Formats: sequence, structure tokens, C-alpha cells
Amino acid sequence: MKQLSFSDFLRSVNLRDTCGRRTVLAIMSDASVPVSIVNILDRLGKHKINLTTVHRILAAFEHAGIVHRLLDDRFLLCSLPGDPGHHALLRCAACDRIEEIRAPKLCKAENAVARSAGFRPLSHRSELVGTCTSCHPSSSSGLRRDGPRRSHRTKQGHHTAD
Repeated sequence: MKQLSFSDFLRSVNLRDTCGRRTVLAIMSDASVPVSIVNILDRLGKHKINLTTVHRILAAFEHAGIVHRLLDDRFLLCSLPGDPGHHALLRCAACDRIEEIRAPKLCKAENAVARSAGFRPLSHRSELVGTCTSCHPSSSSGLRRDGPRRSHRTKQGHHTAD
């Protein structure tokens, strides 16, 4: 399968191709861990992009479904772009490893809870924090979950492959 250029990728998700968007996308793509806005600003190098523009770029990426904003306000490229439905993030509190999974049943349950309270959700995100099987091996059942998933490297450099 042919890898899209950043320009082609932006156009494929109906975003204008700008130097700022390509630069932020490249920074996020090269990052081995989720990045904060400060991390992005620190990595800009010769590119002159101000704080407000970075906020706007990330908001556009989030709206397009190509990044996830974590509960701690770091950002992570979506590992399942173009995959409709609810994605959930499983974050290890010990090693900071993040795994993205499809979670249609969780989405339905969250919507049902909201409706039962008379609330109309516009959006929702799910980030479950716990310990992964590497950090808490006794919790592993030895069974692999179905569906695509992607593990992200952590601050400590741990990485797992599918």
C-alpha cells in the first residue's frame, strides 16, 4: 500500500494543505509519545508558528478525527483514522504506553447513560487509565483482543508491536 505524503493526507481528510499543518503533523508523526502544545512549540525549529496557530491546527486535526486529545491535554495521532465509530484509549499509568482500540459497545453504553440522565451528548472520548500487561503481567489472560490496535512508545522507550 502506498504511503500518502503529508499534503495528500491532509487533503484526504478535507483539510487545507498549509506549511503549519504539515509541520505539526510531521512533529506528531515523529514523536514516540503523545505531545503537548509546549512540546510542539519546542520542536518547531526554524518554523515560525505561534501558540494560537498551533492551538487552531490541533483543533482542526481533532475535528477531522486524526488526533486524540488526552485527558492530560497531550495529543496523539489517531492510529485508526478513517475508521468510523468510537475509539478508546487504554493508557498505562506505570509506563505511559497507550493502545487505541475500537469500542462500539462502550460508545453505546456512554450514550445510553447520557440519555437516561436527559443529556444529549455532542461528542465523547474514552481514556481508560490502568496498568498494561507488561507492568502488571498477572492481569494478562493471554488472549488477544480482536480488531486493529496500535501501541505507542512511551517516555521510557518501551514499545510493543501488534
